[in-house]
Amino acid sequence: MAKVAKSARVAEPVKVPAKTMKKPPVKAPAKKTPSTKSEAPPAAQPQTEAPATPAEAPGSGKRKKAAASNTYKRYILKVLRSTTHEDLKISATAMDIMNTFMNDMFERLAREAAELVRRNKAATLSSKDIQTACKLALPGQLSQQAVVEGQRAVARFLRASS
Repeated sequence: MAKVAKSARVAEPVKVPAKTMKKPPVKAPAKKTPSTKSEAPPAAQPQTEAPATPAEAPGSGKRKKAAASNTYKRYILKVLRSTTHEDLKISATAMDIMNTFMNDMFERLAREAAELVRRNKAATLSSKDIQTACKLALPGQLSQQAVVEGQRAVARFLRASS
């Protein structure tokens, strides 16, 4: 009989008494609720596919809402027509660039104005906050021109509403 080194011995498995072993909890089978449909197996029932979108469902009365996005395309065209070049056109790519520019500027001004309101611990965003945000976000002469045009637009609006 060959001698076996102590390190080469295989450990024997430890036997645990049956009382100490825990069994996983057994889930009770789900109860069937009474339904108004026929009790035919699912394969036997006719399968009708639902329409891909609610707008396609006939008589559903629901329409899919378009994704909300700020677009300034209409206003860019109005400004383009109000200038001296009424017959001038703009390409779709240029319109998209202008629209992106307008969205970016709106976000910058809104972020700056909101920060001003937060710093002043005010509850209301005023026209003074918008003016200050314009002065902070826009460079030099452009900020002065924006403030003048904004004041002119507010005055025109107040005259028209009264």
